[in-house]
Amino acid sequence: MKAAGGNDLGPICFRDLSSEDEDLTDTGSDFEETISKRPRRLHRPPLRDAPVSKRPRRERDKGNATGGDLFEAIKQGKSAMEILVDEWLDSYKLDRESGLLELINFLMEACGCKGVVTQEMVERMQNAEIIHKMTEECDEDTADYPLSLTSQPWKKFRQNFGEFLETLVSRCQYSIIYDEFLMDAFISFVTGLSDSQVRAFRHTSSFAAMKLMTGLVKVARNLSVHLETSQRQYDAEKAKRPEKRAPEKLETLLRKQRDLHGNLEEIGNMMNGLFKGVFVHRYRDVVPDIRAFCMEELVNWIRTHSQSFLNDSYMKYVGWTLHDKQGHVRLQCVRSLQSLYAVQEMTGRLELFTSRFKDRMVSMVLDKEQQVAVEAIKLLELISKNMENVLTKEDCETVYPLVYASNRSVSTSAGKFLYHRLLETDDAELSTKDRSRRAPHSVFFKLLAAFFIESELHKHAAYLVDGLWECARPQLRDWECQTDLLLLEIDGMDDKQESALIEILVSSLRQAAEGTSPVGRVPARKVPSAKEKKIQSEDKVRLTRHMIVTLPQLLAKFSADPEKVTLLLTVTWLLELEMFYTERLEKHLDLLLIQVRDILEKHTETDVLEACTRALYVLCNQEQTVYKQADITRSHLVDQLTDQLSQQLSDILQVSDLDEDEVYNMAATMKRISFLYSSHDLSRWELFEPVSRVLRRGIDTGEVPEQILLPALACCHFSLLWNLERFSRSRPSQDDLAALRQRLCLFCEMCQSCLSDYHAAVREQAFVLISDLLIIFGGHMARGERSHLQPLVYRPDSSLQAELAGFLLDHVFIEPEDEDGADEAGQISLLHNRRNLLAGYCKLVVYSVLQLHWVSDVFRHYVKFYTDYGDIIKETLHKSRSINKEESTRTLLLSLTQAYTALFLEENTPPQRTSRSFLEIRELARRFSLLFGPNQLRNRQDVVLLHKEGIKFALRPSPGSEPSPQNLIFLDVLSEFSPKLLKQDKGFLLQYLDQTRQLCLPQQQGGDADELWAPFVAYQKSLQVESESSPTTPSRSRAQRDRVRSRPPASLVTPPSKRKRKSKDAVEDSSVITEGGGKRPLPLMTSTLLKERKAPAGPAREEGEESADSEAEFEPSQSIIVRRHLGTSSSLGRLQTKTGTPGTLSSSLHRLTLMEEEDEDEEIVIEEVESSSPSPEGEERPIDLLDSAILDSEDEPPV
Repeated sequence: MKAAGGNDLGPICFRDLSSEDEDLTDTGSDFEETISKRPRRLHRPPLRDAPVSKRPRRERDKGNATGGDLFEAIKQGKSAMEILVDEWLDSYKLDRESGLLELINFLMEACGCKGVVTQEMVERMQNAEIIHKMTEECDEDTADYPLSLTSQPWKKFRQNFGEFLETLVSRCQYSIIYDEFLMDAFISFVTGLSDSQVRAFRHTSSFAAMKLMTGLVKVARNLSVHLETSQRQYDAEKAKRPEKRAPEKLETLLRKQRDLHGNLEEIGNMMNGLFKGVFVHRYRDVVPDIRAFCMEELVNWIRTHSQSFLNDSYMKYVGWTLHDKQGHVRLQCVRSLQSLYAVQEMTGRLELFTSRFKDRMVSMVLDKEQQVAVEAIKLLELISKNMENVLTKEDCETVYPLVYASNRSVSTSAGKFLYHRLLETDDAELSTKDRSRRAPHSVFFKLLAAFFIESELHKHAAYLVDGLWECARPQLRDWECQTDLLLLEIDGMDDKQESALIEILVSSLRQAAEGTSPVGRVPARKVPSAKEKKIQSEDKVRLTRHMIVTLPQLLAKFSADPEKVTLLLTVTWLLELEMFYTERLEKHLDLLLIQVRDILEKHTETDVLEACTRALYVLCNQEQTVYKQADITRSHLVDQLTDQLSQQLSDILQVSDLDEDEVYNMAATMKRISFLYSSHDLSRWELFEPVSRVLRRGIDTGEVPEQILLPALACCHFSLLWNLERFSRSRPSQDDLAALRQRLCLFCEMCQSCLSDYHAAVREQAFVLISDLLIIFGGHMARGERSHLQPLVYRPDSSLQAELAGFLLDHVFIEPEDEDGADEAGQISLLHNRRNLLAGYCKLVVYSVLQLHWVSDVFRHYVKFYTDYGDIIKETLHKSRSINKEESTRTLLLSLTQAYTALFLEENTPPQRTSRSFLEIRELARRFSLLFGPNQLRNRQDVVLLHKEGIKFALRPSPGSEPSPQNLIFLDVLSEFSPKLLKQDKGFLLQYLDQTRQLCLPQQQGGDADELWAPFVAYQKSLQVESESSPTTPSRSRAQRDRVRSRPPASLVTPPSKRKRKSKDAVEDSSVITEGGGKRPLPLMTSTLLKERKAPAGPAREEGEESADSEAEFEPSQSIIVRRHLGTSSSLGRLQTKTGTPGTLSSSLHRLTLMEEEDEDEEIVIEEVESSSPSPEGEERPIDLLDSAILDSEDEPPV
């Protein structure tokens, strides 16, 4: 722009903004000092006479304009914003001090502050003092304020708030904005408020400042437009010849330019104050929303007035914020950039910014926030569309693979980018030779197949098609073009291209017919609308009409390729089979059945046979019109296979040494029959007897190869299942049931024999089949309407149960060093097979086929094999608790004792307390304890039972030897369950522990005995409870601890005087752990070993107290990792170590009544526990916490 004198008038008002902001550093506090206010002019021009408002207004209090009416009007949003602003401007013109005060109080109320700014405060106090006083009156304990609320009314208020400020600036742009009062005062107050440490003040004022800035930018743009127009008019007038030139008009235009230039400079000063005083500090505020709307408004300024703001001085803030830690802020930045790159005229001025931040924008397609990644891909698509040669091949290759992403939005966005960048074709680019009806789509499929091959994800064509479905649906639905490319061989596609195109074809057919998402892609597609269902139905009819004709041709052409025919056979599941007859296409049905039969006879690959079997199953559906024709083909096929089998059986049953061809032919025939048997009932061909003879010969002689045994096992298995299915629908005779029962027993016996077979595949298949049969023919089978099947119920004998359990130990729970070296894929396959075996065994327990104690071997490997089988074992643990809580508890203890016994036998000596193997057992116990949950009352009986049986195991004499405390270390394991005990139960168990010790293991003396008995003492301490009956002074507590520590170990815990002692035989009779191989599962416990607090050092401690009788003798137990179970504020959760002698039941109940008031609601007494069995009327049955053979107190029983 040129002035009258020819001087450059450029955007003067923005010169300081774009240059001086370089001096502002991005370091320092988030709450900067309030910027110094710009000095006002001494002489203000008088306001123009304002017209009298036509709207009635109520009288305002000049000294106290609260702004409440303005706040409510904006919150409700019932009036147009222009009307609301005009009403306020009318009041401002009448009394500008009162109008400004109302605006300030409105801002404070929008901050959620209840304080009111008065006229006296404005006149006598600085802005900082006013803000400080408002801070004192603000309720800082409340985190909610209008802009922080997300409900719909407050979202509407936020929108109206911003619109009000922008409208205010717009309506003031011709006069009031230049009065050097309103804008100067309000901007100064907002700037100071934006530096407040009160989040509500800072958030609201920053939002207001950005909206004011947006309004000012629009005013500056309008002024720039008027200035340019005036300059053009001036230049045009001046260019006239002197005789035609109007000097008055030139003077008027020159004066107008000076006025516009002055106004533009003043607007620039206001924007300069807001930008440097608010934006430069707040764009990096700690509140993510402040940073987000700062970026949003900055890009609005750039779009509104690109001439002044579209430069690197402002764009750098957007680029820096692309690295923000909050996804919401990054998302706002990316969306803002999209609005810039979408305008073709702006992209030329974004080249420097793009080159500087392109790498960051490309990397954001992998953002952890899925929505950010989606918008980043869209941004790159805009850059690719409007800026040529900016994105390199490497940049695009970062986006292309995302079409396979599991998130649907990401894959769809990446699919659009891929389509527009790589797959989209232009008819103008095609040669005249290629311009046929399908030429553009042919090029599309060639490019798509090439991309699919290069991506090396050949099992994910469904994800590729799903990602491209939104943008390339017309091309993907052009099945005629795809089949022409496969059949006509015009362009000479190679084998890889054909395989890729077949995968794409099948995936597009499935996408059109089913409309479902590939497995694992989220979120799933929404429920289709009526229109979408109609389109899907039409697509299915169209693809059926085309594929009925072309599918037999494709199968014939690629019949020798297993991978291709497997994919093509899946198309039969998508066809509308009724159209074979409605469209008079019966001959194509014959061709299809012939091709399916030929492929099944030609191949032995598992995938091909499974696809053929399923295709026949779909075609042989009795509800379809094609059933009769398909059933004839199936019957001829089975007849042919059974004839071959009968001819080959004589050779395998008579000849001991078969050649390779005979073995291959026999195995191929058996395999085809087994796959047909899996989906079709072949019972009328009576295959069980001949196949079982093959199995029996293989088991007896070992001369039958593995590849024959595997399909033979499958054939017998399916024969039993099809007979059971037929008997379930009818009422068979007793002879038929007896015959099936005999076959079942015979097959289970053969499977049991195969569990020890030399071939791993045979062993595993036998295990899986017998596990399934035991569940299918379990006791639940003969319930309800199928009670007539009771004779078929099969329960495994003890030998089979033992062999199944031993199979797991030998072939599932295997140490890594025992395995042969294998590649990663092989290791994963082995692990997958073992998980299937373990899951099959656990199902036997869950369905009550096996008793719970048979799963103890599985439970004891929970920690050791947690990475491989932890999820399966954990689920079985929870299911066992729902089956039978008592038996589950015994099983858990049995697992612990088995693990301990195995460790004892391995080391041939009691394990060390700090050894790694023993610590694994303790960790196993800790995991088991979590099963009992936080409700101690619900699992009270089970926890006590576990402790009792665990004590018996630890203290019982060794078989055939003198009493010895060699198992005392097991008490360390048992202590992991102590926190799950109620306080009352701990007292009883202390008595039980002491009496059992005295009857089973007399106390031994000596240095070795002290260390041997340390687990006993540690377990005893875990059962002690700190008395809370009365407050104790520190000196008294210390004296009690000293007395305990000075007590000799021989005394341990003295039982009450009234307690009766029972004989040692009574203890042994009540134990559930028997000698020898048959051990029942032991009780389960959940508790944790607690350290005793060390007494503070002081003169009261004597050297004699630091002897072997002191706390030092318990150091071995403290060297072990100790876990504390932190409970609630109740006294039950704050377990402490008791230092005195355990009291009787009555004393325990007495202590309960003296608990603190805060714990009264959690008092637990024995009466609150419901008995497991009904008690006689009028009689209360107490819980049997201890064996009656051991505990027979003369005290009154608890009530």
